Amino acid sequence: MSKIPVIVNGCLGKMGREAVKAVNEAEDLDLVASLDFEDDLRGRLAENSGSVVVDFTH
Repeated sequence: MSKIPVIVNGCLGKMGREAVKAVNEAEDLDLVASLDFEDDLRGRLAENSGSVVVDFTH
């Protein structure tokens, strides 16, 4: 069974760090990118294809 590719946006905040941790611990999920405010969102999304984007920005 293939893993679900996940991108976490807002990875440096408290909830973003927890999301990254949860994805890394899940056997059926694959963290393909973790982004924060300094990252070029459009460019990183073009480079990394994810089926799920978790957004913990405000």
